[in-house]
Amino acid sequence: MAQPLAAFSAEPSADSVRLEVLQRVVPSMRHDLMNQLMVIELRTTLLKVSMAKGDGAAGSVSDAVTALCDDIREAIDVGRGLARWMHSLEPVSLDQVLQVCQGWVGLAFKCRELALEIQPPEPAPDRAGFPWPFAASVEAYYGVLAALWFWFDHEDSAGAQLTVRSDGARGCFWRLEPGPARDDLDPAQGWEMAQRLRITQACLMALLRAQGWDVRLDGLELWTGCPASGV
Repeated sequence: MAQPLAAFSAEPSADSVRLEVLQRVVPSMRHDLMNQLMVIELRTTLLKVSMAKGDGAAGSVSDAVTALCDDIREAIDVGRGLARWMHSLEPVSLDQVLQVCQGWVGLAFKCRELALEIQPPEPAPDRAGFPWPFAASVEAYYGVLAALWFWFDHEDSAGAQLTVRSDGARGCFWRLEPGPARDDLDPAQGWEMAQRLRITQACLMALLRAQGWDVRLDGLELWTGCPASGV
């Protein structure tokens, strides 16, 4: 069993943590894209068979082509979405980022029986139009993913509840509420990369601070204040 990444360095670099985050989410990204491509392949095969037999009416062929075009557009949207957050500096709302990232970490969290709840923001009269904070997309995705993996790796995360809520458009509060003691859940269960890598407190701090985030960790509560985006 390889040793955790943090064991090799008391002060992990932000680049090493970014690499770890990418290594963990790439399988889910690949799954999202492959799902779309497999549907396209199946529809194409069925259409070819139907046309080869000559038993496809014009209407049914047209419907099949329309559905195929819809699937292709969805696949293109998935590909664009994967690239957009890694390259764009456009500000993005953190609740939108959380929703996307929730899908990418879903399998690992499910195997760990760690529930994620994104709570609605409290009223913010001074910024009613922007109840959630904004950050550049690269910083937002890496910051949120690092925080999610930090809680996934936490010793108290098995069977726990992780809640996230906005802090008046200035940042996010994260709170882990441990569940009953569990001895039958492996932190690495169902997630191959977690067997070798860990997002420790030092890793989390290294990445967030390098990206300009304010961060405070007090026991099972984390506050992350995102970099100013000008929104």
